[in-house]
Amino acid sequence: MNDSSARSLARTRKENQQNEARAWRRILTRWTAFAAATGAALVAGLVSLTATAATWQFIGGPQVAGIEPQLAVDGTCSDPDYNETTLVIDSTEQKTLALADGTKLAYTEVKGHFPPTRTQADLPAGIFQSPTTAKHDVLWRFPEKKYWRNRFFQQTYPLPADMLNTVDNRFTFVDGGGFMVGITPGNPTVGYRVPAAAAKLAKDYANKHYGNTRRIYGYLYGQSGGSVQAMGANEGTTGVWDGIMPVVVATDGLNTHSFMWGALRARGPRGEAPGDRRCRYGRQRQGYLRRSDNRGACRAQRTPQRWLPPYRA
Repeated sequence: MNDSSARSLARTRKENQQNEARAWRRILTRWTAFAAATGAALVAGLVSLTATAATWQFIGGPQVAGIEPQLAVDGTCSDPDYNETTLVIDSTEQKTLALADGTKLAYTEVKGHFPPTRTQADLPAGIFQSPTTAKHDVLWRFPEKKYWRNRFFQQTYPLPADMLNTVDNRFTFVDGGGFMVGITPGNPTVGYRVPAAAAKLAKDYANKHYGNTRRIYGYLYGQSGGSVQAMGANEGTTGVWDGIMPVVVATDGLNTHSFMWGALRARGPRGEAPGDRRCRYGRQRQGYLRRSDNRGACRAQRTPQRWLPPYRA
């Protein structure tokens, strides 16, 4: 290579390096601006979320199928639709619970409801379903004071099933040392908003009922569809409950889809079809897969966990 060619190659390399450096500077400048804007938006969002918790503003826009979005809830804000002025107390009754040792535990049962505050025609544009268009029943049970240890327990479910929206009296009063909060939803869009309002009002009632000035600790759990409410409450509330537990967590797909996957896994480690050379049928019982081979011999085989995961509703 002669001197002229060497100088030309050196100039080309230098120009390429300069162009590359300029390109990287432009990229860095753009990313810096993007990061600054994103950071500002994130801070603004967090500040906004803090503010909405105090004023019960909606979080985001309409959800799937036009369901009204949830609210940011804290321990001191007042829901415009579910508060001490909208709650209707229907009855207050003194009852007793028979304990195993023959003694009677007295408790106060309070029944009430939140009436609908809007009609379908009152909903804003883009909203087709809202908890405010239905009546929601409220149930509180307060044990006599000597059993109460500044706690309450609450189970939640989006459909009107008593066994999934109340907590057993013996567990609540004797084992838990708490009072019970329950909701019978008028429609499945209650989310965590109505349960939160019922819980907060129950705390106020308990303070007057027991003459209490100490902190009250609350615990919420929900099964299946209630697990979705519980997870939403864990993300969207502060100061209402001190412990939240989703149980038999609902999947994010259709039930048929979920059960088909379970059935596929139950067919065997390789998904063998019933009646093939390895397995005619299979079913899971207490961690075992019961199988029948082509000779008709039936045997119980311990199946690795990766083949048969725990059942989830």
